[in-house]
Amino acid sequence: MLSYIGCITPNNASSNNTLMEELVKEFQAQGWPFVTKDNHIWFTIVNLAVQAILKVFPKSAADFRGSMANKGQLIDNEAESYLQALDSNPMEAYCTSIVTCRSSGQRCKAFRKTIIEGNALGWFWLPSGEKYTISAIEVLRNTPTRWSSTYTMVKWYLNLYPENPFYNLNA
Repeated sequence: MLSYIGCITPNNASSNNTLMEELVKEFQAQGWPFVTKDNHIWFTIVNLAVQAILKVFPKSAADFRGSMANKGQLIDNEAESYLQALDSNPMEAYCTSIVTCRSSGQRCKAFRKTIIEGNALGWFWLPSGEKYTISAIEVLRNTPTRWSSTYTMVKWYLNLYPENPFYNLNA
């Protein structure tokens, strides 16, 4: 369970009580006090913390590069790729894509139609070359105070990702 503390289920509050019970067990095993009564705000706080962390990714990459430069150390290719991913601010790209798709009823309908047609005609492929079927779901907006919204938004966006180059969500 400890490895899943930051992984909140995407089905909103339906499993909240079960998750709270598991958290109590884990906190008690660590010797930490945790009372579930009226403590369901904890998940909203986790979501807000996740959003705050995501916002500082680009600065973290810059700080790391500066630290390495000050020490006279080189950054290997793997670390540089990771830093470039942090620099790219993926959450901003997700949100921009989602706002574009949801900007009108017409766009939402066209997006869904593209998914359905694309699945039927085999338009979507993974980078490995494997055929991919996209669930006909709509993209979700992030809501800072809904405890699972960041997780759910990213999960759904990644499910739709193979369509992005085709539908040009980032335009």
